[in-house]
Amino acid sequence: MDRDLQFIQEARNLLHAAHEAYLKFRNFAEEQVERHLARVNDRFGCAEKDQSVLTDLHKINLLSCSGNPSGELMGELVKILEKRDVAPGSSTAVEVRGQKVAVFNVDGTFYAIGDTCTHRAGPLSEGEVSGTTVTCPWHRAQYDLKTGGVLTPPAPESVASYKVVVEGDAVSIEL
Repeated sequence: MDRDLQFIQEARNLLHAAHEAYLKFRNFAEEQVERHLARVNDRFGCAEKDQSVLTDLHKINLLSCSGNPSGELMGELVKILEKRDVAPGSSTAVEVRGQKVAVFNVDGTFYAIGDTCTHRAGPLSEGEVSGTTVTCPWHRAQYDLKTGGVLTPPAPESVASYKVVVEGDAVSIEL
């Protein structure tokens, strides 16, 4: 009997601790929304009538940043092309706000990394792809399409990697 009571008390304690953690997270999320809303209002001078719309947008954006303990908002999504522009097994280069980006379609999954090899500036979009690895056409350095990480020399460092979002036919990257 004492063991059953002890189990019930421990379960209650765990439930209480979980509820407290939820309340702390909720308060943190609300504070972050208010902070970001104030920043947007200061930057863009939003009218009072726009506050409710911005609050809703920030709540959605903040909650979509799970795993981001700083509470920073997601980057801006920028449409770069249509799915039909890059057939499965092929790649292309696009320029987005002054950045050259290589876009790869690997069996219907899109990846985007910096297009310029860090060794001698070779065009990675023209490289050979095997699985999720691209080989620079100039000096054979290899990069991971998922992370932009350099896999083999002679490249001295990784290239940028971009989150890709496909909505309908539109392919966008997060900047």
